[in-house]
Amino acid sequence: MTRGALSGRTAIVASAGRGIGRGAAATSCALSRAGASVVLAARDGQALAALAADLGAAGGQAVAVPTDLASPVSVRRLVEQTLGAFGRLDAACNDIAGCDAAASCAAARCGAGSCGAAGRDCAVQVRGLSLVLKYEIQAMRRSGGCIVNLVPSSGPQAALIELTREAALDLAGSGVRINAVATGPPAGPRVGPPAGSVAGLPAGAGVGLGGGAEGVARAVLWLCSDAASPITGKALYVRSGPCCDSGRLPCGSSDHAGGTLGRRGGVPGR
Repeated sequence: MTRGALSGRTAIVASAGRGIGRGAAATSCALSRAGASVVLAARDGQALAALAADLGAAGGQAVAVPTDLASPVSVRRLVEQTLGAFGRLDAACNDIAGCDAAASCAAARCGAGSCGAAGRDCAVQVRGLSLVLKYEIQAMRRSGGCIVNLVPSSGPQAALIELTREAALDLAGSGVRINAVATGPPAGPRVGPPAGSVAGLPAGAGVGLGGGAEGVARAVLWLCSDAASPITGKALYVRSGPCCDSGRLPCGSSDHAGGTLGRRGGVPGR
């Protein structure tokens, strides 16, 4: 996608972990390079400030808004500050799944963890996404927009994709589109078009194609672009592990995820 394709638009990139996950960080960089003003949201203000500085050094415009995505007051404040700073909200990318919660769900499926604890963690992710969507949708109803939910291969993938689909159906014709980018193999029947059927989708970002964190970013960028304007209620599957994929971030050497995967926080408690 060419630079400036999202010029004049504002995007929120929200992560439920302690710091910005790698998929969300790569997405922030991609949106900024495309010309969007980026509002970064997560609990760790220091990690957000470091990423905002990297984006600014690369010529972008970014602000950091420390946010607890499990708190209605905090999420509402995030959207209000976005509208106050830029006057509009055109796009949002939600990395709602904390790695600890996703790992708990996966362990329960394998018989290595408590189904009760896993169920609570998975429910937190679904409730958290519903909360974030509520305020983002309210801000987009007047002029339209696009929301992309990052869904990990572990955890309640099917539930989060179904929530994405139902929200998109409820908003059909409103100008607000909602899609998902899922990592790993589908948890159930494949949602969305078969591989290679979406014209204009960048290499590495399509259904069944590889890409890791940068592939996630390219998929989100395409879904937020005018080229994807007919697409809503769909999930694109990107191979190569969860959104907190290992490797260097694409805009600077700082590890905005707060260190190694094992040190990232889980989903904020309610």
